[in-house]
Amino acid sequence: MAGRPSKSRGDGSLAWLRERNRERVVGVLRTHGRTSQAEIARATGLSRTTVSTLVAELKEGGVVFEVDAKAPDARAHTRST
Repeated sequence: MAGRPSKSRGDGSLAWLRERNRERVVGVLRTHGRTSQAEIARATGLSRTTVSTLVAELKEGGVVFEVDAKAPDARAHTRST
């Protein structure tokens, strides 16, 4: 059908959207390095709740980790692969 997204590419699906948002979060972390979830939300335009959920998933997967907030400029990091 003309004008409808192709399901084979996952366009418009919830899974596609979540992956795209995850990529946006990781992109901000790569660009900014240590940063807060609030800053990630501002930079991506995603809600703080969405960012919090995605960061939790990324931490579980070992992609990001938290550092002591008391350390100088310490917030969140990505692991370089």
